Amino acid sequence: MPWTTSLRRNRWLLALLAVLLLLVVAFSVPWRLNFARDWIAERTQAATGRALRLEGDIWWHWGRLGRLEVNGLRFANPAWAGRPDMVSAQSIDARIALWPLLTQRRLQIVEVRMHQPDVWLESNAQGQRNWLLDTKQSDEGSRIELGRVWLDNGVLRLRQPHLQTDVRASFQSVVQDEKARLRVGAEGQWNGLPLRAAGTGDDVLQLREANKPYGLDVDASIGLTRVRAAGQVTGLLAPKAADLRIEVQGRTLAEWYRIVHVGLPETPAYQTAGRVRLDRGVWWYEDFTSRVGRSDLSGQIRFEPRDARPFVGGRLHSKLLDLNDLGPVVGKTTKPVTAGPAAARASEAASAPPEAAASRPAQRPTSGASTARVKGGRVLPQRGFSAEKWDTLDADLQFEAQAIRNLGSMPFDNLKTRVVMDDRKLTLDPLRLGFAGGSVAGSLQIDGRVQPMAARLSARFNRLQLEQLLPRVRNTRAAFGQLNGRATLAGRGNSYAQMLGTSQGEMQLAMGRGRISNLLIELVDLDLAEALKFLVAGDRNIPVRCALADVGFERGVMSSRAIVFDTADTVVDARGTADLAKETLDVKVTPLPKDRSPLTLRVPFTVQGSFADPSVKPEMGKLLARGGGALLLGALVNPLAALIPLIETGPGADSDCSALMARARGEGVKAIDAEPPAAGPGRR
Repeated sequence: MPWTTSLRRNRWLLALLAVLLLLVVAFSVPWRLNFARDWIAERTQAATGRALRLEGDIWWHWGRLGRLEVNGLRFANPAWAGRPDMVSAQSIDARIALWPLLTQRRLQIVEVRMHQPDVWLESNAQGQRNWLLDTKQSDEGSRIELGRVWLDNGVLRLRQPHLQTDVRASFQSVVQDEKARLRVGAEGQWNGLPLRAAGTGDDVLQLREANKPYGLDVDASIGLTRVRAAGQVTGLLAPKAADLRIEVQGRTLAEWYRIVHVGLPETPAYQTAGRVRLDRGVWWYEDFTSRVGRSDLSGQIRFEPRDARPFVGGRLHSKLLDLNDLGPVVGKTTKPVTAGPAAARASEAASAPPEAAASRPAQRPTSGASTARVKGGRVLPQRGFSAEKWDTLDADLQFEAQAIRNLGSMPFDNLKTRVVMDDRKLTLDPLRLGFAGGSVAGSLQIDGRVQPMAARLSARFNRLQLEQLLPRVRNTRAAFGQLNGRATLAGRGNSYAQMLGTSQGEMQLAMGRGRISNLLIELVDLDLAEALKFLVAGDRNIPVRCALADVGFERGVMSSRAIVFDTADTVVDARGTADLAKETLDVKVTPLPKDRSPLTLRVPFTVQGSFADPSVKPEMGKLLARGGGALLLGALVNPLAALIPLIETGPGADSDCSALMARARGEGVKAIDAEPPAAGPGRR
């Protein structure tokens, strides 16, 4: 009947309304789940192998996000950890994404508020991490996904004994400038270095927020390195974007290997300030100014995390590059140089960490031509370096220095190069140096994939100025002339001295017409009368007809194939060897004069001994023959007759400059005839 059908419909409607009412009540009224403590604990124990203790009331709130309130919580550490509990808190209020929980059984905590939390994070050398919730603590997919985190008066301990890391951080909510903030302090050890940090951030830790920036201001010191950073980061655990102003200063850039395992060279104290950005997975360091020792640095650098090794690229510029600041890179041993009061304050922030001393190759005893005792130590760069840290990054950097100083007496002016590090293989190509008024262009390659390291140098010398190559001549009278040349060398070793001491290759230098100090030539000739005349009356220049140096390198021994210096006054011929491994010389120099002089002791002489303390000795037989004859005549005949054996009739002849130049051109070396420079201050 109609009324029966109507009643049935009403009953179904009433039942539906009752169910909806119950659902509304269920979703609006919190559920007390104390009865489920044991069930939750058992399920947690089965899944993680660790105990969960819920000591207070448990409340569940239904909604778009499920909300779980727990009063009094303790979650155990695995047995291998350093204390019983991983997490304890007076209360926890968590908002949980229900769909991943119901469909994927994945716990995703969108937001959590923790009151007086005490968190212990630890890892060990076996790769176990206590924050991974699988039974072996090694599955990266078993971690809890955290989004926003409120911490009220909390403590966090990070302990990694195998990495010498033990850091304790405290968190406290404060009101700063009428805005809620989170104050953080930390101290302990990081990779064996003392750490101390303080800072503030937004009141909510945005750990996984993809689009919401998190503001922070941090001042930290790690070892002798101090870092200040202020700005915004989006996604603290896995940053997606960042924009920060930073200031960094420290005792040496090499300390960053211990901080983040990125190999940087040993340097003096440094300081830098600039802007750090993260854009599409690439970190940029821009608008920065830096000082390393006495050298300045600016430009733009990018850092790209990659699977095999991170990559560093960009352009760097220096107005003044002091090579003392790159001592270990160029093989020099330098004294510490501070970068100003700021670096000094950074050095006082913590005690000096232990540093691994650079390996220094043992000095080999001299023998053979080096019977003279080695004095003054070694001359070639002995400081060892290794490629141990080279596999921490790849690089492609353009570098330019407008001025260079502190490379001894070597007249370098500027530098421009491209530096590429590719799987422990370092290449400087092209490499261009302003040198002696001209330039040196070529490439340098050091392969750190083999031991000892393999090095290869290719260089061309263009328009080198004789005056700058012979700086002592400037104290008498200027010389001029232009040299061209080339060199190809290959060697093995873990220092520049070892590489040169095993070198194979050749080098040629050639010069056309020019001028040089006559006093220098007369002193080489041991022409006493001429030298005395020039010292009293003043020096003068004499023409240089040509010059050629052709030397070969075999197992670290440099041998002359042809060394000739031909002037209007004298032809100088040099023959011999230089042992670059032992740093010894054995060279015979033969001056053949073209003029006559009443007071000359023109005889061949030898240069022997060590690079640091060479000795110059005339050939005693010929010298004594002349000197002895003078003494005998002076005693028996007449004092004026003592001058007779010293009179040189000038048997020397012009060297075949055209043939020498042809040889140089045949080797691909162009000889340039130089014109005298225009008169100016200091020239006569």
